Amino acid sequence: MVDEIFGYGFCAMIIAILVLISNWIIFLKAGRPGWQSLIPLYNIYVEYKLCWKGRYGLLSIALTVVSLLLVAFDADSLLISITSAASMLLQIIFCFKFSKAFGNGMFMGIILILSAGLGRIILGFGGSRYVRTA
Repeated sequence: MVDEIFGYGFCAMIIAILVLISNWIIFLKAGRPGWQSLIPLYNIYVEYKLCWKGRYGLLSIALTVVSLLLVAFDADSLLISITSAASMLLQIIFCFKFSKAFGNGMFMGIILILSAGLGRIILGFGGSRYVRTA
């Protein structure tokens, strides 16, 4: 059992490192310094700015924070559901725009929605090129 846990943990660590490197490469492909991909919250803002508008990235961060605060303070479940749904919708639109910004279509957008890590590995290590300037 310990070997299985170690094995899964090791695999998860390798995948996390691949996603981290992929994000760095994605930023480089878009003409941004790779280190910007390492800064939490700022990287979200920059990604939204690459394919949409930066203010939507700020809105996405704000909706997520508000949702978490509402859950933490045991707020009305309808309010939590509304903010979570708005955040999710914004993220879905972002995935399709992000895919398009790198010259890909709807299928890559769906991959980014279903598995952001796999989608980013494909975008980073694949032949995708940044084609859209914000």
